[in-house]
Amino acid sequence: MPRAHQLPPASEREASQRPVRACSLQIEAEGLLAGSEFGIDSRTVLELVRDTDCSAYDCEFIAFAIKLNTKLVTVDKKLLRAFPTRAPALAAG
Repeated sequence: MPRAHQLPPASEREASQRPVRACSLQIEAEGLLAGSEFGIDSRTVLELVRDTDCSAYDCEFIAFAIKLNTKLVTVDKKLLRAFPTRAPALAAG
C-alpha cells in the first residue's frame, strides 16, 4: 500500500512536466505577491536572537511586529516568555 505522502503513479510525460508546473506556479505566486514584501532589519533580528533563546525564524516575526508597532499573538511558549508585552498569548474561546 502506498504511503500517504507519495504521489500516485504518473506517466513518464506527466512526471517530466511536474518541475515545469512547479516553476510556473512559483512564478505566478511571486507575481501575485510582488510589491507586498516587507523587509526586516537583520541587525534587529540578530539582536533579538542574542538576547533570548528564540530562533532567528521566530525573532523575524517579533522584529516584524516591532516594525509595524503591533503585537504578535501566539501560543509559542518561548516567544511568550521572551516577549511578554510584544507577544501576548492567544486566548482560548
